[in-house]
Formats: sequence, C-alpha cells, structure tokens
Amino acid sequence: MTGPRGAFLRGLGLGILAVSQPLYSLLAGQPGFFAARGADGSDIVAVCLLALFPALNWGAAAALGVGESVSAGAAAALLAGQASAGLPWPVWATLVAGAAAGAAWAARRERVREFLTYAGWAALLMPALFLARAPWPGSAPRAAAGGAGHPTRVVFVIFDEFPLATLLEADGAVDPVWFPAFAKLSREAAWYREARSVADDTFKAVPALLTGTYPKPPKVPAYRDYPVNLFTLLAGTHRLRVTETQTALCPPDLCRPERPGLPARLAGLTEDLAVLYAHRCLPRSWGSALPSVSHSWKGFRRAGADFSWDALNAAAGETFVDRGGTFRAFAAAAAEPGRPALHFLHVMLPHPPWVTLPSGDLIFNPNEPIVLGDGGREDRWEKDPAVVAAAWQRHILQARAADRLLGGLTDGLKKAGAWDAALVVVAADHGAAFRPGEPRRALSETTLGEVIPVPLFVKFPGEGPRGPVDRPASLVDVLPTVLEAQGLKVPEGLDGDSLRAPGRPPQMVERDGARRPASAGWTAARREADRRRAVLGDGRDPTTLYRLGPAGAAVGRRIDTLRRSNHPDCTARLDQALYSPTPYSKAFLSGRVECPSGTPGRRSMVAVVDGVVVAAGVTGQFYGTGDAPFKLMLPEEAVRGSAPPELFLAWGSGPDVQVSPVSAGGWSWRLEGGRLVCSDGRYAEPGLPVKAARAPAKRDKDILVFQGDARRDGRTPEEVVVLRGPEAVYSGAPDRLSGRFDFALPRDIAEGEGLFRVFAVRGSEAWELLE
Repeated sequence: MTGPRGAFLRGLGLGILAVSQPLYSLLAGQPGFFAARGADGSDIVAVCLLALFPALNWGAAAALGVGESVSAGAAAALLAGQASAGLPWPVWATLVAGAAAGAAWAARRERVREFLTYAGWAALLMPALFLARAPWPGSAPRAAAGGAGHPTRVVFVIFDEFPLATLLEADGAVDPVWFPAFAKLSREAAWYREARSVADDTFKAVPALLTGTYPKPPKVPAYRDYPVNLFTLLAGTHRLRVTETQTALCPPDLCRPERPGLPARLAGLTEDLAVLYAHRCLPRSWGSALPSVSHSWKGFRRAGADFSWDALNAAAGETFVDRGGTFRAFAAAAAEPGRPALHFLHVMLPHPPWVTLPSGDLIFNPNEPIVLGDGGREDRWEKDPAVVAAAWQRHILQARAADRLLGGLTDGLKKAGAWDAALVVVAADHGAAFRPGEPRRALSETTLGEVIPVPLFVKFPGEGPRGPVDRPASLVDVLPTVLEAQGLKVPEGLDGDSLRAPGRPPQMVERDGARRPASAGWTAARREADRRRAVLGDGRDPTTLYRLGPAGAAVGRRIDTLRRSNHPDCTARLDQALYSPTPYSKAFLSGRVECPSGTPGRRSMVAVVDGVVVAAGVTGQFYGTGDAPFKLMLPEEAVRGSAPPELFLAWGSGPDVQVSPVSAGGWSWRLEGGRLVCSDGRYAEPGLPVKAARAPAKRDKDILVFQGDARRDGRTPEEVVVLRGPEAVYSGAPDRLSGRFDFALPRDIAEGEGLFRVFAVRGSEAWELLE
C-alpha cells in the first residue's frame, strides 16, 4: 500500500508496537490497576483508547508527510529503551541511539516499508486482544447463603500491613501499655494467636478473608472472579454498609461507591499511563526521578517523592485521605440501632505512609518517599540499620493510633448495648518486615515471621471462647466462621473451616500461585518481637522507642550534664515551623542540617525540651557538601507544652556523648505595614512579585494544596510563608535544588475571612508568589 494511507498504516503500526502494546501487555498482568478504581466497562475502553491515542497521532503525522524514517527511528528507540531499561544508563543511551539510527536508515528501503505495512495490519489486532483479555465487570452470578439463620450485627475490620510481632511483649501476650485496646480484645474475644496470612499482598489476602478460598492467580480481586463472598452471602439477611479500599468484591448493585466523573477519571488514567510508560522505557537508575508505582494502584504522579503525604492520601481515595476520620465514621455507624447489618471496613492502617501519631495527630513532611529507606522501584529496605529503625519506629506509632481507633469502636458498641449480641471480627491482611537489605513484604525465609503471622480476633455473639486459642488458623477460616455464627449454611468447596472446629493446616500462596505450608506462627512472631524490643523496646520502657543511634543513651539526661563538643555549631532548615501554630504535630522534625565542615558520614542528633534530652536519632549522609537531611521523632507528650524543642548534634556514644547546638529555623511571620515581620525580630521587605509562580490553592477532599516554584532570578528562598489575612498559617522550606514547594494543609483553614497570600523569604528580602 502506497501514498498517505500506506504511510498512516505504517505509522499506526509502529506506534502500537512502541507505545500501545507495551501498556496493553503490562496492564493485562496487573488486574489491581482496574480493581483499585472499581473499573467498569467504560474505564476499560478508555484505557484501550488512551493507550492507542499516541499511535493514532503517529499514523496521522506519517500521513501528513513526516518522514517515515523518523517514525521508524523513534519507534526503535522506544523499543530499545524498554528492552535495555535494566542496563546502566550509558549502555542504555548507546543502544537507544544505535537502534534509532539503524531503523531510520532501514526504513528507506522498499522491502522494509513493505514489511512495516504488513506489521501495521497485524498490530491492529492488539487493541482487540487487550479488550478480550481485560477484566470486564460483567454480571456476576449472585450467591446466597442457605437457611434463614439467626442474623446479628456483624462488625468486620481488616487492618492493612499489621504484623502480629508489632503487638507482642516479652511473654508473647499483647502489650497492654502500647496497645491497650488490642490487649483488652485478646481477653474479651477469642484471640487466634496462631493465625497466618495466605500471601504477602492485599490482592490475595483480602479475597481469602472474604471468600474462604485460597487465591488463584490471575484472578482479579473483584466480584466477577469471586462471586461467592461475604457480601453476596449476607446480602439476603443483612443490610450492607461496606467500605472496601483496595478491592471490589461487593457488586455495584449491593454496594454503590461514589466515583469521580468521567472527565476526572480520564485525566487520572492519562497521568497514570504516562508514568507507567516512563518506567517501562527509562533506565532503572533514573527511577528515583519518577513517581513510584510500587505502593499504589492509582495517582502515581501525586504519590511521588516531590509531593506531600496528604496529596498522596488524596490520590488513594477517601479512605486514605482521612484514615482516622473514616474509621471513626465507621465505628459510629456500627453502633447505630437497626435491623442486622454487616459493617465492613478495610482500613489502610498501619500501612504507610506512617504519618499518624498515637493521639491521632498528623506529622508533616512535604518531600518524603512513600516508604522510608525504600528506593521506590522495588520493595526492599536499604542496608543501613538506622534508616530501617526510624521507619520501624513510625510504624509502631501508627499501629498505636490504630489501637486507639479500635478502642473507640469497641467502647462505642458497648455503650450502645450492641457488644454482647454482635459478631466482631478484627483481622489483618498480612504483615511487614523490618530487616536491613531485605524485602518489606515479599516472602523470604528471613521475612516469614513478620509477614505471615497476623492478628485475628473473633468476638462471638453471646457466649463464646475468650482469650488465646492455639488452633492453627488461616484467613480462609474467617468466612466459614462468620456464616456459622449467623446460622447460615456454609457453601461447599471452601478451603477454610469454622474456627470453632478442627481445621486444616494453613497454607500460603506464592506470587506464582503455588501453595506451601504456612509454618511461621506465634512462636516466629515472638522471635521477631524480641528483635524489635532489642532495637525499640516496648511499653515497659517506652523511652527506648526514642533512643535511636549511638547517642540514644543520652535520652533522659539534662543537656547541661553533657560535654560540649569543640565542633563548630550548625544550622537546620526545617520543613516545619517551630514557633508558630501549624496543623501538624511538632513531635516530628525534618529538614536539612548544614555544618561548616562537611566530613562524610552520618551524625547523631538529639532533641531537647525544657533542658532534657527527649529523643535521639541519626541524620542522613554528609557527602562533603556540608549538609544532610534529617528526620527526628519526639514523644508527643514532650511537645505539648509551650517550650519548642531544641536540636543538638552529638558525637560519641554511651556516657561519653558530646553535643553542639543546632540553630533551628522556624518562626512565626506576620504582615505588618506592608512588610513581613518575624517573631524573632527579623523583617523582610517584599519586592516585586513573581507572576504565575504558583497554582491557585486547590481543594482536594479534606486538604488545601499550595504548589508552585518559589524562585526569583534563579535564587531559591529559605522559606515559603502562607498567610491568611495578616497571619501566617504555615511556613516551610522549598526544595533546595528546584525551588518548588508543595504544601497540603487541612482544608478547614480555608474557613473564615481573609485571602490567602504566599511569600518567599530569603534573608531580608521577600517576594510574593502570584497565581
């Protein structure tokens, strides 16, 4: 075929091969991409067309006269980039350039053009093949449990990424100081302490909980592939009040979650497909410059390292925006009177991001990767024990926040008089490992004791077993237990058995679908809890949690009893404002510390409140540039007074610790008489504003987002200050290299009077950042 039609066909075929087909192939093997969105047929068609759109443009450009050698060279470059993404970038660049040049030369030959014409016809089959393999929702056959039963209120909570080892104290019981609600539940309900997960990821573990069957890849975690599940079986006897977070097992005609409109869904799909394709084509060594695709199934761009935690949460849906608020709303509904209902919640706690403190207050850091110490491209920890210990510390604090929420749920049921007659199930889908150099969740011989043993508590209606139960249990045993407790017939063909009867040995499912015995249980979890206590302690000595690094022994001592080092004083540029009210807890401090002598290595850092050392940690690496990042967690009770924390760098260990003060920036600003006045006596005169420096403040569910570029004439300011009227509501440091800032603040600061204005401050200079 010759002329424009032939050129269009050849260009279209090249575009499909280079762009569309790699996306089709990738998404066909990732059903979670669709399940997390609750995708219907329109979404699947939209993905097919969005992936095809670049190829259509490619063909149109070829038909309009763009040289076919250019099209062939570009296609070859993209294909070579995908094939060599795992190689060092110089090799990758050489192969990409060579492939482009070779294909551009070959495309001028008639036989090659004839071959490309046939390839174009063949490529047209690929969108059709994708649609044939896509997880179409269809209509699932309805299942119903047999028998009239004796339905009662069912309250079912799944926590996410919660190792049993996190809960345990030295004797193997639940720690009553750190986790009082779980400890009380372990006495008032049956605690199946030998419970094991079936897999290391949510998309296998949650379906196992809800269907009583072991997952069978490549099944999609949606009702089409699992029509017989908790929701469809109880639909005939219970009202359904269901909040799924990462799965879609409840059919839309039973559970109708709110979804964004089609334009918003198309915009999100376009962004996510672009990120996926960039990961497919670019060298892995460049992965840190791209948004992570490892920890979420949607909203990749907003989940990247250049975006705030709250923006990440907003991208993950309402249950990730306000996890505490979602749980409290669930607890309130579960206690309401009415005919029997199933109250179900899968809550993303204590799953990262680890930003919630035991009180429920949030911490804030605008430029943190999704998992501390995780490179973003693979689910594996750094080898540095200090990095893993800091992440472990925050996991424990967020697990204690989950305990507080659980206590509110059980107390509310008791207060409403609904506790005794209710069936209450509290479970976790899987755990997580905290070992330097090891995977965070992927199963291995060293991670089994933290990933497979999980919390599982069942409070039966009326009288039932209470306290520890040593029956080996699996997540697949939960559904038969619920049905039996409701007097309903258990369907045939389930892999699980009622927890009140002898069960089969638990199994776990590998990522390829193969099964093997789940041997790690309570004893293995106790060993991991012993390892955690050696690093972070437990409720018997809660100060150990804040004694990280060589200077940990200084915690509890008065700062004036420690020797002063002869090292020069350093300064810290904080992400948080210490001396002004902000919506985030001052129990977490982060930023960069700058020192006159940048000797390579890490430094110990301590925080002091009212003259007493309350926390110790370790900075990031100094690479000779004179500065390094730091993150330091303080006890909440230490920062509830009026005195702000002071920072010191520390040298040595044990009783020989020496310290030098760190001047920490973070003050309250106010606009007075046309200039910015700081609470420490400084002032900054606003000069000419910078136009189009920031996006308009954007409401996104329960947050208000401020984003932009704070630079003027190529200079990065020290602070960016957000004012409401004359008063500062937040100030933080922009990215030191790019000058960009991304602040996500609670949306309720928008209530009231006064316009928002944003200023950049550098020394005595200031400039307003206009929309």
